Amino acid sequence: MYGLTKFGYKYPSVSFITFKLLTQHEDIVVKVKMENKTTGIRHGPRPKAVGKLERIRRYPVKSMAGKDVDAIYVHETGLNGDRVYAFYDHKSHRKSLPYFTGREKRELVLLKPLIIDEPVNTQPYPDGYHPEIKVALPDENGTYDISDPKLATHITEICLPRKISITLDYRRAGIFDSNPVSIMGVRTVDQIAGELDQPGLDPRRFRENFYIDWDSKEPFFEDDLVGKSLQIGEELLLHVVKKNKRCAMICLDPDTADYDKHVLGTVAKQHETNAGVYAVVRQTGVVYKGDPVVIC
Repeated sequence: MYGLTKFGYKYPSVSFITFKLLTQHEDIVVKVKMENKTTGIRHGPRPKAVGKLERIRRYPVKSMAGKDVDAIYVHETGLNGDRVYAFYDHKSHRKSLPYFTGREKRELVLLKPLIIDEPVNTQPYPDGYHPEIKVALPDENGTYDISDPKLATHITEICLPRKISITLDYRRAGIFDSNPVSIMGVRTVDQIAGELDQPGLDPRRFRENFYIDWDSKEPFFEDDLVGKSLQIGEELLLHVVKKNKRCAMICLDPDTADYDKHVLGTVAKQHETNAGVYAVVRQTGVVYKGDPVVIC
């Protein structure tokens, strides 16, 4: 007969959790040193910040418009309420990610979802909570609940004469193209804008979660962070896993849905189709706009 019990205790700067493995013959006690949130992720002198969190955005419905937030809790699989809904495309040719997106109908980016009566979004969502979302159509043409069949009908109608078949999916962990947290430097956007000769290029095209103002002011600084960890604010710890390989979504103007092929073409030619990076969550926590960013 085997079992596992857990009990913990804290010192001012170090936490321990002790696990007791119960076997048929003896108790084996293992003490594990934990990282203490109250004093930051790392112990000893805190490393110098390399940037600050300039902007936070989330996208409650995959491929629809995003919205800035001043603060957000980041759980094990991403930001509270980020990409938790998507429309499954029964006729999709993308076998690994069969969801209806702006790649199929660019006007999808003009639909504006809003989470209604959200609990405090700087804390984990309560167990069993499903965000209630209202979706506003362009040009004040109406607002629908995310689960209202009329919304699916509207999307179907704007696709005519092409016939589509879609079903709403919900996933608390998020429905992502790749990894749950996306990061991009604001100077990276400026660099791409210069290469395009479009100084007003809208950063929202890139649909990032975190836009960072790096102290170095170096474009594509985030590329050098692949394989490293970042602490943002006092709690959140991320590990940067890979560069973000871009698709046609960055060609869409977020306000008009106009398509500019040169955006993706330039990123492909100048940067091997990469812009920004993806990260996974090592330690959950809340982040605020303006938080320092530290390489761990």
